[in-house]
Order: sequence, then structure tokens, then C-alpha cells
Amino acid sequence: MSPNVKFLPAVLLALSLLSLLAPAAHAATQQQTELKQIKAELKLALAAAKAGTAQALADFQDDLDSLVASIADGSAVLNEVPLDLSQMALIAVRDVVAASRNAVNGVTPTIVGIATVPLHRTTLPGGFGDYDKFRAVLDASQAKAYKKMLAGLKKVVKAVPKASSGVYAVNVVLTPFPPVSALTADNTFGDTFLAPPATVSVLVGGGSTAGNDGIAIIGGLGRDTADVFVNQIGASTVTCLLDIWFRVESGLVTGRNLDCFARDAGLEVLIGFQSIGVPSVP
Repeated sequence: MSPNVKFLPAVLLALSLLSLLAPAAHAATQQQTELKQIKAELKLALAAAKAGTAQALADFQDDLDSLVASIADGSAVLNEVPLDLSQMALIAVRDVVAASRNAVNGVTPTIVGIATVPLHRTTLPGGFGDYDKFRAVLDASQAKAYKKMLAGLKKVVKAVPKASSGVYAVNVVLTPFPPVSALTADNTFGDTFLAPPATVSVLVGGGSTAGNDGIAIIGGLGRDTADVFVNQIGASTVTCLLDIWFRVESGLVTGRNLDCFARDAGLEVLIGFQSIGVPSVP
């Protein structure tokens, strides 16, 4: 037997192994390329979300500065301040939430579209990789936005009683932004958006001797209707306009707590404020 014939089976076995390894190596290389593309898309989406959040906060701060200045110089109509303040806050909340939600909803199908080999676990929720880091940064950005909004609202709360010689007081409650996963869980492509995140409540106390001239303005985000309950008044269904709903009630007793919450069509409480004080005259 020729020596070449003797080694032929070994050569064939080696070639067979190489033929098996080649597709796996190609898949690994392809996945690495796709992972780089996915990281680049996440980076772009994050930059867009940060820019949208920054713009929402800048617009909100400009509006607040203008409001505080008009209160200080006496040009503001004080009984219009609560509704103006509520609308400013709700618009900012909507735009901050939209910046994060749009980033996640926009980049997710892009990631799926890039991948021609099975998605690496680090690009999936719960993989503790790039995708989860991306959402964590968005959550941190929203948390910073929340603190900045609170700081701005605090200035208005202090400015109103000073400008009104102590006969008018405002309390403002803003709930923290929910995590990005909650904002996008059921609303990626649908039209329903039941949960009203980051709801704002502005409560006002006036100076009448009767003590029943308190005002409550409760608002949040949604895309349909919300059933809003106020304990001194009762329930009322409100319709969302440009993703915002709010309810205005006057004639509340000042110096007392107010419970209010929003419910869905099945009367399940989605978000609520308990024991918020309707301020009395300072």
C-alpha cells in the first residue's frame, strides 16, 4: 500500500472537520459584526432620547422662569397660575416620557432586523448586556429629569404665597417617572395606553372665610379616557387630548386632606394620590 493511500483517511477526516467548523466560524464572525451594528444603533437611540429629554426640560424651565417672574412682578393672574402650572408640568412629563418610549420602541425592531443569526443574549432584555444598560441609562435620565422638575415646581410653590400677601397657597405633587420597561411593555405598537405615568396634582387654597374655595387639578398621561376620582367630589371620566388628561375641581374644603386616583375602564386603580393636603391660608 502506498504511504499516500495510508494517510488519505486522516486527510479526509481533517477536511470534514474543517467543513463543519467553517459555517460556525462564519456565524460567529457575522454575529460579531451584527453586535457592533446593534451597539451603534443603541448609541444613536440613547443620544436621541437624551436630546429629547434635555429639550423638554429646557422648555419647561423657560416656562417656569417666565411664570415665576410674572408672579413676582404682579402681572400674573393668580387664579390662573394652577392650571398654567399643571399644563406646563404635564407637557414636560409627556415629552420626557415620549423621548424614552420612542427610543426603545424605535430601536427594538431595528435590532431584530439587523440580526441574521440568533440574537446574542446581551442584546435582549434580561441579558444584562448592552440592551439592559441602554434602558438603565434611560431610567437614570428620567430620574434626573424628575428631580429637576421638582426643583422648578418648588420655586413656584414658594413664589405664590409671597406674591399674594399670604392669602393664596399652592401645593404640587409630581409622581416619579416609571421605569422605561413599564412605559413600553404593552404599548409598543398598540393604541391603548391605560397607565397614566408621572401624574401631577396641583392643589390650591384661597383666603375666603368659608374655607371652601380650594382647587384641585389632577392630570396624567393616556391615549383614551381616564376615570378620575376625587373624594370630596366623586368620580368623573375625562378624555385625553394629545396624550394628556386632567380634571379641575373647585369648591374644596381647605386645610383638609384630599384623596384622588385614576381608574381604568374596569375600575382598577392605576395611580393615586392619598392624603394630599389642600393648603389653607398661610
